[in-house]
Amino acid sequence: MLMDKVLKNNYVVLPLILVLHLLLLFLNKFTAWPEILTWPYLILKGWLPYRDIGIAHTPLLIVTLSLFYKLVGIGLLQLKFVTWVIVAISDILVFRVADKLWGKKTAVLSLLLYIPLQLFYEGNSLWFDLALTPLIISLYYFAKKQNYFLVGIFWALAYLTKQTAVWFMIPTIMYTQGLALKGITKTAVNIILGILIVFIPFALLLISFHLIDDFYFWAIKFALGVLPQATGQVILPDLLQLAKSYLVFLPLVFTPELLVWAIAGSLSAFPRWEMFHFQPALPFVAFAIARIFVKHQSGKQKSAVYFVLILFAPFLIRTYIRDFQRPSRFYEPEVKKVAEYVKSKVTFNEKIVVLNSWDHFYVLTDTLPAYQPWIPQLSWYLQEDSIERQMYMDIEYSKPKLIILSPYKNSGLGSYKSYFTDELLNNYVTTYKTENFEVLQLK
Repeated sequence: MLMDKVLKNNYVVLPLILVLHLLLLFLNKFTAWPEILTWPYLILKGWLPYRDIGIAHTPLLIVTLSLFYKLVGIGLLQLKFVTWVIVAISDILVFRVADKLWGKKTAVLSLLLYIPLQLFYEGNSLWFDLALTPLIISLYYFAKKQNYFLVGIFWALAYLTKQTAVWFMIPTIMYTQGLALKGITKTAVNIILGILIVFIPFALLLISFHLIDDFYFWAIKFALGVLPQATGQVILPDLLQLAKSYLVFLPLVFTPELLVWAIAGSLSAFPRWEMFHFQPALPFVAFAIARIFVKHQSGKQKSAVYFVLILFAPFLIRTYIRDFQRPSRFYEPEVKKVAEYVKSKVTFNEKIVVLNSWDHFYVLTDTLPAYQPWIPQLSWYLQEDSIERQMYMDIEYSKPKLIILSPYKNSGLGSYKSYFTDELLNNYVTTYKTENFEVLQLK
């Protein structure tokens, strides 16, 4: 049949589906997370991660972005490009892995299912979870193929992208032990060798830049010990959010192996609940549903999956309609106007302060923070080891000409007013004001 011939032709099917996905991404709201611009920007200015920038994540994504921005410049267009490249790589891996493990029909259906899931779970943005996704797909594939050396390499790369990759050691260990009970020692050695191949050069880099202590403080002690229980950082879902988010996971009860991987991929959403944290789980949801349909499972199983998809469809449609052709988040016209005004009043690399507002204002205005190390203005960061007092001392010494402020009365979740804010603002007068921002100048 013609349809079967088309399905067998990767040069036709895969590019068409990729174009469809990229078109949907292009037409939907993009979220340009400020940190994903600000951290690489400061690194390109010579600031070192962990020592000069408080970062509670492992560095692979940030360093890679810094190198990319070094080559092509930094901005919204470049961020969209690298985001959509990562999405396209994930698409290709979903297709190729499903094709090699279960056949062409499963591959096509898996990718067609993955695309709406990727969009629904806020995938049109670059955060660490999105960057984790192609690495986790590769990890799963090499676990299935019993290539344990590459399992170790991809798990290590995933961990250096985001610490929550540790959850994937659970399905990895369960799967590899089940396959290699007699050769478990050899399996473990191969995995450990793969991990060391990645971790040893990384450790040597930390040592050469004298960042061991700073990395330990921010990426291990702070990220694993402070953040998971910090007031304001812990945001748990209500029952409706929980039900909506895990609804499409229900068919995975028919594929227990994939269920374990999907659950591991969803645990990044705890304790700070955000939909985009589900990104590493979505390939396994798509694989599972596709397999149920292609394997000619029992009518009851297929009926159950159809029922779940029908329940899920209104949430998906509502999300797409809500985000259709909306401006990029954090790059709204008001943000651009404020940045343009500030840029007209400062010199290149001049030091300013952004208070209670988006950190990428430094990027948009070609300025630098008036305090170093730069720390996010969130309570769980600033209350660590007298960081807040050091920040105020640096600002007082620098005496920056301008402050960009989001008034605290308009602020939402995460807003934090430092003990010195009122005293500092007494020395400034408002010179420019919009609905959500103020620009203040030194008296």
